[in-house]
Amino acid sequence: MFFRIFSFLIVFSSSTLWSGTKDVLLDNGLRIIYSDSSSKYPGVVMSIFVKGGFSLSYDKKSSFANIATDYTSSRIKRLSRSYGFRYRTSISVDYTSYQLYLSRASLDQVLPRVFAIFMDPEPIKDQELNYLKQGSTQRALSNINRRSIKYPLISYFASRYSIYNAGRDGFIEDISSISEREFNDFIKCYFSANNIIISFTGVKEKDLPIEDATSYRPCFKNEHFHVSTIDKIGDNSVTDFSYYPSKKYGFIARMGFLSSSCKDNSILYDVVAEIISRDDRIRSITESLDVQNNCYDKTGTLDLVFSGDKTNISSGYLIQEIFGLSKRLEEQEFDLAKKQILEDYYRKINEKDSFSYLLAKTQLLCGDHKKLIDYPKELEKIKLKDIKRVLAKLSSSQYVYLFMKMGK
Repeated sequence: MFFRIFSFLIVFSSSTLWSGTKDVLLDNGLRIIYSDSSSKYPGVVMSIFVKGGFSLSYDKKSSFANIATDYTSSRIKRLSRSYGFRYRTSISVDYTSYQLYLSRASLDQVLPRVFAIFMDPEPIKDQELNYLKQGSTQRALSNINRRSIKYPLISYFASRYSIYNAGRDGFIEDISSISEREFNDFIKCYFSANNIIISFTGVKEKDLPIEDATSYRPCFKNEHFHVSTIDKIGDNSVTDFSYYPSKKYGFIARMGFLSSSCKDNSILYDVVAEIISRDDRIRSITESLDVQNNCYDKTGTLDLVFSGDKTNISSGYLIQEIFGLSKRLEEQEFDLAKKQILEDYYRKINEKDSFSYLLAKTQLLCGDHKKLIDYPKELEKIKLKDIKRVLAKLSSSQYVYLFMKMGK
């Protein structure tokens, strides 16, 4: 009885969130979403999503978006020191994201400066660009043997010449060849009003000084910009062994399958990921298991990340267990998995920072942030037979398996 009352309160609170969530599309193409959500955190969370991650190339070179993320972060860092706010940044395949934790009292002063950083970037000089290129090169060198664990396996489904193969940091030869002129031309259209989505939680529209944002002009990407896509999968699965020094013995491995697009029922793969992660037989194979549904604008991957001390694990054994799961899965476990996903959903949208993040991300990947509202309804449509079908398909489909043995 208590759980039913608690669930009702969460749903009621969530409906209040949605009723207070609105959006505006400015004439220059900037989309702003805002919600007067209640939360333990008293301030305002601002999420900024820039379209284009490390799959975006310019003049057929990688690493522009990665260096641009460092470029912008350095300017946000200066601003945060002046006004005392926290922030975090990340880069993904399709986008870069920034979250700023602001006080309401500072909005009038901070927001115009943030808008200027993202929609009117100051030209960079050679000295700063060289410094950023050195940092990017060092990351590329240190991550080269561990890239398969750090990044989703969408890279290994791409063609040989795909920018995905460069990983987050890009090819070292590309980094070194980026010129001041090229980078300034890139950021002019990369950081522009019509290439950005912004969401706020914890504030009403009347309290947002967004009039400054209307003055920025849009910029449309030209033929110099290119986004790599996956046209086809190789004829065979890929296995890659990589060894690196470690203080202890054991292994880290990652297995990846192509899944659906975020625009085409990716919730199905959320349930598949939860089902696999809850299965005792699969969990017993390894000490640690993390199952991820990694969604992108055009495609996605379902990744299993696992580690442990026993190094006799094989991809064939995992495939066998996934196929067995498609046969032994019962309605009760299926219902428990959906229940857990629903609880996680309500928890996230009732947290101010994750709600702001999901609003902007859903707008970018799905074209409409309101699809976040439909998540519970779409989740309810998924049936046990759908999950069994996907599990059986996974067990017979092509996959990528990367095994990294640790040792002194």
